[in-house]
Amino acid sequence: MKPRYIITLAIGLFFIGSAFAQTDSAEIKKEKRIVIIKKTHENDSIQRDTIEINLDNDDFDIELDDQEKSVYQPQGIINEGAFNFGFAGLMRGTNPVGNELPELSNGKSLHIGLEQSWGFNLIAHKVRFWTGIRYDIMNYRFSNSNVRLAADQPNFSYALDSLNNSSKSKLVVNYIGVPLAIGYNSDANNADEGFWIRAGVNAGYRVRAHSKVKIESGNKDKLFDDFNTNNFAVSPFVYLGYNSVGIYARMTTTPFFTENQGAAANAFQFGIVFM
Repeated sequence: MKPRYIITLAIGLFFIGSAFAQTDSAEIKKEKRIVIIKKTHENDSIQRDTIEINLDNDDFDIELDDQEKSVYQPQGIINEGAFNFGFAGLMRGTNPVGNELPELSNGKSLHIGLEQSWGFNLIAHKVRFWTGIRYDIMNYRFSNSNVRLAADQPNFSYALDSLNNSSKSKLVVNYIGVPLAIGYNSDANNADEGFWIRAGVNAGYRVRAHSKVKIESGNKDKLFDDFNTNNFAVSPFVYLGYNSVGIYARMTTTPFFTENQGAAANAFQFGIVFM
């Protein structure tokens, strides 16, 4: 073969190889690649992160929300209100002093209590120490509507008035007090959600007492006196409930009447509590 043909063939092979190399290079460039170039806030007024992505030399942005998620943090001190509605009664003892206690109409003797309390975290925001202030109204309805309580007596006294037709006779005693309790709640974020239980004692002071007689004609007769009731009422209690509704029970350990001025009796209450 002549030298000029050999040279021509070599040059031709060189260009063919170059063409194949360019083809391979082009195929490599066609491979998809994602490259994160930078991450920045482009505008301070829009709190978003921007990620710039290069795809085959085509740039485009992806915006990411930079909004913080709101996470509720349990509070160290929380406040809560409670409303008690239930029945009131007197557990009679022995050896009464003075007149025997009139029979009560237990189904019509009612207890109403209002409480505002604060819970202080003890363990994991689920176990708390509770204290506050409360007001209790004890409404003791006598079975015999002719009962008339006597005021300013050395001992608790009453009489039966058969001359006037009465439809209702009762003794109402009001207390203001301070509850102290330890409580557990299954929901650390909310005291009135989930299962909860609370046990403690309430120290109450009598602020008012009166008798009330309702005549069948519609007239009402009120008589204000302490009727020898005890100034203080110490009442252990327990609450048990789920969400905002529960049940409660209270038993007063102090005598209902002042010592040696009335029958031996202790007050108790039970019913429903709304948180």
